[in-house]
Amino acid sequence: MSRIGTEYEVVFIDKNGMIVPTLASGKQPGIIEIRNLEAFSDRVCEGARFAASLIEMQGSARNPTRVVLKLERQIIAIDGKGLGTDFWIRPETLALIEADVYFGRAIRLVGPKGSGKTTFAQLLAKMFGVPFIKVDGTGIFKPKDLFGAESAEDGSTKWVPSDLMLFIETHRSSKHWPKAIVCLDEFSRMGHSMAPFHALFDHTGQYSFTTTDGTVVIDGLTGFIFILTDNPVGPGYIGNQSLDAAMSDRVEEHEFTYPPIEWEVPWLVSRTGITVDEATHIVQVAAEVRVLATAQMWEQGGPSPRRTLRAAEDVSIGKPMSLVVHARIIDRYPDGDAESPRRVIQQRLKSAELLDERVAVVSVVNVADVGAPAT
Repeated sequence: MSRIGTEYEVVFIDKNGMIVPTLASGKQPGIIEIRNLEAFSDRVCEGARFAASLIEMQGSARNPTRVVLKLERQIIAIDGKGLGTDFWIRPETLALIEADVYFGRAIRLVGPKGSGKTTFAQLLAKMFGVPFIKVDGTGIFKPKDLFGAESAEDGSTKWVPSDLMLFIETHRSSKHWPKAIVCLDEFSRMGHSMAPFHALFDHTGQYSFTTTDGTVVIDGLTGFIFILTDNPVGPGYIGNQSLDAAMSDRVEEHEFTYPPIEWEVPWLVSRTGITVDEATHIVQVAAEVRVLATAQMWEQGGPSPRRTLRAAEDVSIGKPMSLVVHARIIDRYPDGDAESPRRVIQQRLKSAELLDERVAVVSVVNVADVGAPAT
């Protein structure tokens, strides 16, 4: 017999056009009564999960006819496997992001190019089944630019809303939690100062600004999860700026890194069928370049898993490893004097005994053999 106070899990489902509670355990009592449903009304939607405590039960524990529950908290669980087999994230980072989503906090993801920041924002929206929009921060100079622009028409100026503003208007009444994911890509390159952006991430869920048409008030922002993505601040990332103390206090920052070797090697093997030794060589080369790119803050960043996958795909169809490593990884960096990225990479790989200078030529086609084109 279940005792009073035992924790249950409640899942809300769509049943004949109504969102009703069910028990995640699979038990189907005739009646499920939620005593404090009103307190969670803004978060009850199809698929929403809650931890609940038992107040009253009629019937047996095995086959209850009626249970009375009290919702305790919503369960926001991000299944790492649900992100897909092609995506890696540190488990501790994922756990903290779950808490950020629960409380509706703004999230800032910082990491080198190709570390999966924007991809993660898209996957998060897909996992929660909510809309997604991405805004490029490089063309934003003040917060008002996010929401529209003043445009001349018939001798007068009128306010024209942006795609983001229309997106918010469309989804602000959503009953889902979160309502939507908004990705502000390269956030630290917005404007010359962070101060004007402070109000966008305060606790009010509202933002206002003045236009020629008057004051525009955007409310209902609570439930929109803003994910800001940034490369590290440094000489390799022109225009990036550090967040001031007030902005850092408003957003929760998480570091994104390239995947560890123990994840990337079996991933390449499973995706392409190459041997473990072949995959290990490709990943070791990429890892050395990533260390250099991070330390020296090269604008290209380190080779992303997309690059190692392409190299592995080439090897899987018989292309020589030396050719592939040069073409898909090393030669993507600029050459020049001894201090150029490519020369630095080559020297590093030689020291690590990972570089084979013999780049195989697969075939040479002689024009004389195929004949001159007809004129």
